[in-house]
Amino acid sequence: MRFFVIGAGASIEEFNRVGGNPKECFPSIANFSERLFQESAVVQFVTAKYLEAYKMGFNKRILEAYNDPSNVKLQNGDMANSPLNVYLKLEKSNPEQHNVERLFEFAWKNYGKNNIGFWDELINWTIYQSLSIIHSKYFFEQGVGYKRMPAGALICSKMTSQDRVLSLNYDTCFDLALQQNFNSYCYAPNDIQDGIKLYKPHGSLSLYVNQKRGIFAFCAPDKVPGTISYTDPEEGEWHASLGILPPRLNKNYSQNPIAKIILNGIGEMEPEVVTFWGVGLTDSDIDLLAIYTNACNHARKVELISPSCKALNRSQKLLGLTIDHYSTIEEWLAKGA
Repeated sequence: MRFFVIGAGASIEEFNRVGGNPKECFPSIANFSERLFQESAVVQFVTAKYLEAYKMGFNKRILEAYNDPSNVKLQNGDMANSPLNVYLKLEKSNPEQHNVERLFEFAWKNYGKNNIGFWDELINWTIYQSLSIIHSKYFFEQGVGYKRMPAGALICSKMTSQDRVLSLNYDTCFDLALQQNFNSYCYAPNDIQDGIKLYKPHGSLSLYVNQKRGIFAFCAPDKVPGTISYTDPEEGEWHASLGILPPRLNKNYSQNPIAKIILNGIGEMEPEVVTFWGVGLTDSDIDLLAIYTNACNHARKVELISPSCKALNRSQKLLGLTIDHYSTIEEWLAKGA
């Protein structure tokens, strides 16, 4: 059995192979905020409070305009130093100190933990909306459906029905590849006797949550509803944005009910081969590192598919082992075991 770990680089590769505009590509962690954050009251509020906590200055007129739109009119130049733009400049100039993981940790601890409605709105305007636009614009054809995933198809050519996949991506590119190339697969925590099992602890565009009923469900990747929420005829509402766990410093999956259920039993896997594709390991994902380490300790081979030597060096350092490196999928197919 092979254990695949799919990261942001995999979705970026898929985007590039379908001829997407590089300026509208899926984000990496380095440009996450710049690519996905949308102008909105909740995003301006959170970035303002974050900047205030670090005693950073910004133009407050955008906040005043949101609070009193009939009386406060924005002037030329006001947006240049809005809280969001000041934060984005700060993240670009000093990413070690100011980055999306620290921002979301601040927002969660101070506002989101005790206010699900606020958190749902924040995730909607920082992740869900922009990611959905990228996904539908480049992978969906009106009247036809989703395109075939060329990179995912190559990976699937080396998979068997006994393999397991941990996807760290919100998009459904690799989910679609599995659907397009295998007759049998399922999302954890569902189980399947003879088919690929896909774990998505960070959530997904296809994961819907009913907070009131305390339940969640994955839609088929090619049947994702077009709205971000809809009423449950029994009770409550289904929200797609509530199923997304953003990049956050010090996050622990045991504190997230959905992620905890999805990952149940994954630490018991004993794969023969562990394959990382497009993954940039980070030591902030403490729980995931434990899963990786356990799987790698049982494997006869650990490999990374990525053009980045930096990702290789970091992975080897964090996991404390030698990893076989392939710069492209084609090289992996030609030289890998």
